[in-house]
Amino acid sequence: MTVHSSAPERAHQPTSWQWMALGLAALAILILTAFGGFAIYTWGWQKQNVVVEREPVSTEPGQTGPTVTGAGGESDSPGSRGERAARTDLGDSVTAQAVQGEHQRAFAAERMRRYGIPVPAGVDPLTYYKLVGSKLAAAAFHKRQREFAIAQMRRYGITVPAGADPVTYYQTVGSKLVASGIPLKHPGRLVVSGWWLKRLLVPPLRPGGKVTGFDADVVNRIAARYAVPLVQWVDALRAPLAAQEGADFAVNNLVNGNGSRYRYSTPILANNLGLLVRTGSKAAAARSLSTVAKLKIGVPNAATAASVEQTVRPRAALLFSSYDSAVSALKNGEVDALFIFLPEGSSYDAKGLEFTAQVPTGLQYAFQVAVDSPILPALNRALGEMRASGTIDRLVKKWFPKTYDLPVLTR
Repeated sequence: MTVHSSAPERAHQPTSWQWMALGLAALAILILTAFGGFAIYTWGWQKQNVVVEREPVSTEPGQTGPTVTGAGGESDSPGSRGERAARTDLGDSVTAQAVQGEHQRAFAAERMRRYGIPVPAGVDPLTYYKLVGSKLAAAAFHKRQREFAIAQMRRYGITVPAGADPVTYYQTVGSKLVASGIPLKHPGRLVVSGWWLKRLLVPPLRPGGKVTGFDADVVNRIAARYAVPLVQWVDALRAPLAAQEGADFAVNNLVNGNGSRYRYSTPILANNLGLLVRTGSKAAAARSLSTVAKLKIGVPNAATAASVEQTVRPRAALLFSSYDSAVSALKNGEVDALFIFLPEGSSYDAKGLEFTAQVPTGLQYAFQVAVDSPILPALNRALGEMRASGTIDRLVKKWFPKTYDLPVLTR
């Protein structure tokens, strides 16, 4: 049997478009719910990320920083560890810049202090140095360079050409001249101290005259070698101590290796013993120490006697008080022969007397300089050149012609 619905019932039944509307509404609610959940999740992640970024990572020395955790209590992730390392590097960079700034500030303060540049009260030294102090320091440094160059060249007798900058001239020319020059205590003047000794250093015959002798010739050639215009002599016997100490060096000194106040140049002249006899006497033929030792020997002073005892060992030696008295005794026949130090005693070969032989003693004449003097290398350089060229040998022949090439007494 067929049932037919009434008209009112049909009116309450939904149509197809209503079903479609309900479906669309449900879909919209689903989409909104999904987007809302995603927004809430994103907001929560961003909030946690802010917390991580603000988490302190630097601590006091020796302590360990706190562990960074997420909102849910998780331990920090690799991402958060990387961010923390980046923040550490940033902190180290700031610290390094601060340390560098302090170093620069200390350098600026020290450099200005070195050159006497005052920093105004309340002004940061580094700022003042950058604005003003660096220029003042550079000017002061150049001034010191100029003063040093002038003093150094003056010390070595080097003249700066007119109109030339002393610093530039020293750097290009003067320093080379200084390296090969001679340092002087008195600009343009070589001051030398010495004893007046026969044939070694002879005083001038009249005031203002010329000093002569072996030592004088050697010194004059050294002055010429270094282009020093003037040589001034100081009498080591009569001049005040201050004048002697003001000399650049001293001549006619024997090398003494035991001294602590002085140093010595390379040896210049041997101080051997010379055998002085009467011409034609029996002693004149002696050529061995054993023969001479049997003679009656005279010596002019105690220093000579000590050296004779050490090298000759004679049976008997007569000690005199001076060269003159010893030579007089030889002439009178009181002694057979005299031993006299050469070259000081070489001038006593008077008429009827002659030097026939010599005995090496190991004693050497040399220039004497103060232990802190810088002049020694220059002296040795000049003496080495004079020895290599034969100049010293020629001067020995000039001043000691009769004792220059004496035969040596053998055993």
